[in-house]
Amino acid sequence: MSVQTGLPKTPHIRHPLNNEILTVADLPKNGIRWTPARKAILVLAVREGLISQEKALADYSLTAEEYEQFGSLFDVHGVAGLRITRDQWYRSPAQPGLLLDVQDEPQEEGKKLELLVVGDTTIDRNERVVTVGRRYVHLTHSEFDIAELLALNAGRVVTRESFMKHLYDDRNRARPEFKILDVFVCKTRKKLYGSDGRRRIEGVWGRGYRLITEV
Repeated sequence: MSVQTGLPKTPHIRHPLNNEILTVADLPKNGIRWTPARKAILVLAVREGLISQEKALADYSLTAEEYEQFGSLFDVHGVAGLRITRDQWYRSPAQPGLLLDVQDEPQEEGKKLELLVVGDTTIDRNERVVTVGRRYVHLTHSEFDIAELLALNAGRVVTRESFMKHLYDDRNRARPEFKILDVFVCKTRKKLYGSDGRRRIEGVWGRGYRLITEV
């Protein structure tokens, strides 16, 4: 027979970046600059009962509308989406998946925030951060470059030759064999999956790979 202590159940929330158990100590400090990760931590902490919404609004001098905006962007685009604060996203006409000039924090002079958003997959090209839905995806340097090229060509097939050019020729690096490239793509494909379990990269027999846009 279990004994009820009367104490509230401690929420087990995972940190959006390192997947460690989130605690009160991880909550943003008052007065510091907001970053995407800090916004995500606050949203998760409120939702899981680590801090009440009323206390969060008071402690961080937020309006209910601002907090709801954090939550909405996080739900759709994960941590990377929390760099966006404007209601309107400016899309590049040449590259429909590319978002430009939507930063909510200072950028280096001459540097633009570039987010690639395809379905529930968001790629922050400045920070080299990838999220699928609310899940942060850890990618190696080559895996990120693969995901980036697929997102730039969302819905279209990217050939193995195109991957070689993007990963090696354009960077003056020696090309490996195609089978090595296939291994990198396979590893990236295994990591990019949504809450539905469906992988976001699909192979097209005899042609290459594409990032799916239908979620």
